[in-house]
Amino acid sequence: MEGQTQPRTAGQWWASTGPMATVALEEVRELAAAALVAAGAAPEDAHFIADVKIDKALQGDHSRGVRLLAPLVRAGLSGDIDFRAPVRVLRESGATALLDGGPKACARLVCRR
Repeated sequence: MEGQTQPRTAGQWWASTGPMATVALEEVRELAAAALVAAGAAPEDAHFIADVKIDKALQGDHSRGVRLLAPLVRAGLSGDIDFRAPVRVLRESGATALLDGGPKACARLVCRR
C-alpha cells in the first residue's frame, strides 16, 4: 500500500508517515492489564483501567487514552501510585459520597468505587 494513507481515528492530531501496525483489541487489553498487574493492580482493576484507556483511544481522545498506560505503569512500579490503596467512604448522602483513597491512590479506582 505504498503511497496510500491509512484511515485515522477521529481526534488524532498528528500526521505520521511512519509504518503502522494492526493489533487485535483483545491483545492490547491483555498486554495493558498484565503490565498494570505487574505494577501492583489487582487483575479486575487492571482490566477496568485498561478498558477505560482503550475506550478513550477508540473515541479519538488520545490525550487520555492508551498512551497514558506506560506512565501509569511506571508510577505504580515506582510507588508513586498505589493501585491497592484502601478507599474509605467519609460521608454519604443520597446519590453522592465523599471518598478518601489517600495521597497515592489511583484516582480512576477511587472514582469507580
